[in-house]
Amino acid sequence: MNIDVGPGGYSLVASHYSFNPADAATYYFGAFPAATPGITAAVARCYIPTAGTITRISVYALVGDILGSAQNSTLNFRLNNTTNTQITATMTYDALTENVLTTGLSIAVAQGDYFEIQWVTPTWTTNPTVIYQQVVVWIGVP
Repeated sequence: MNIDVGPGGYSLVASHYSFNPADAATYYFGAFPAATPGITAAVARCYIPTAGTITRISVYALVGDILGSAQNSTLNFRLNNTTNTQITATMTYDALTENVLTTGLSIAVAQGDYFEIQWVTPTWTTNPTVIYQQVVVWIGVP
């Protein structure tokens, strides 16, 4: 997990190593970029070092081999393994890269809270393969 500090806040990065996702599965990833997403929540926790408010989240995905068919996946920001906030419900993995920026968020976080990214896959006609993803979470501080 990377931390980037800037004026008015900081960002945390959740990412994962490449893997081939299955149909109709729920995966979790976060603090371990060298690990593949798992099916068990609260394992790859990204901890919040300073309280603040999450105002935006960006997603960058790369398909390293076979492009998927255009069925939609959903990515959620999962706080403390209890509360999901949808980042996007339109990731399709049918192009080499995809970028999504979700703004207008107001998710209060306290020091010591943690998050993961939850990925819910569809039943694809053609499954994408060799998927890499990076999610940047911006946390504003007073």
